[in-house]
Amino acid sequence: MTLEWAELYSTTYQTTAENAVHLYQDLTLVRVYVATGRVDEAQKLLRQLKTAAIEEGRIGHLIESTLLEALAFAAKKEIDLALTSLKEAI
Repeated sequence: MTLEWAELYSTTYQTTAENAVHLYQDLTLVRVYVATGRVDEAQKLLRQLKTAAIEEGRIGHLIESTLLEALAFAAKKEIDLALTSLKEAI
């Protein structure tokens, strides 16, 4: 069911960093991507989300996105980058 939602959401809603209304769904989509091995897609979306969070001053969303970025790096066995993201989030 989660994978079905992710496919439907990613194809019917064009994710845009400036649309804060869909932020929760975007972050959920990132989690699904990481969990299913679609890490490159997760990282692409995270870059957009982090940029928007910085531009709009949403510190909490920036921290959450950066923590998810660390998980994505860890999933790719890029431990040094994962630790850098964790430090950035803290």
